[in-house]
Amino acid sequence: PAFRASCAPTWDILRRAGFAGRRIHVLSIDVEHGEMNVLRGLPLDEFDVRFIVVEVTQGARWLEVDSLILPYGYAKVAVLGRDCVYAKLEELSSGGFADWPFLQERRGRDLAAVLPDNWAHFHQKLIDEELAAENHRERQAQARGLRRLNSVA
Repeated sequence: PAFRASCAPTWDILRRAGFAGRRIHVLSIDVEHGEMNVLRGLPLDEFDVRFIVVEVTQGARWLEVDSLILPYGYAKVAVLGRDCVYAKLEELSSGGFADWPFLQERRGRDLAAVLPDNWAHFHQKLIDEELAAENHRERQAQARGLRRLNSVA
């Protein structure tokens, strides 16, 4: 191998660096198709992250990333190419950018997004439909000889 590297979960790196309980202004996640693993293992309720930038893999991953970030009191504020930018609702309100009382409620000292009762179920249904369509397109491309391997599970 050209090099060896030790890996650790993002939350562990942040804790070791002393960011537990401290404000993190911007967290950028660019891990080449590994964003879902990083986000699933990152307890957003334990860190004060103001803005998150995530490079998102093509396909239904956009929706999956939303489903992991929005419930923690974030709003998607921009899509820049493949990068999605999320801002903490509290940051938007306190910074004078927006006052969205109909989209947020106070939970303790934090603001949280107000999502409809069946939001998680509805969002998962959209994700499943998008993944099924993506798989169908990949199978069609493979049948036409445009793909050597079926790259979508």
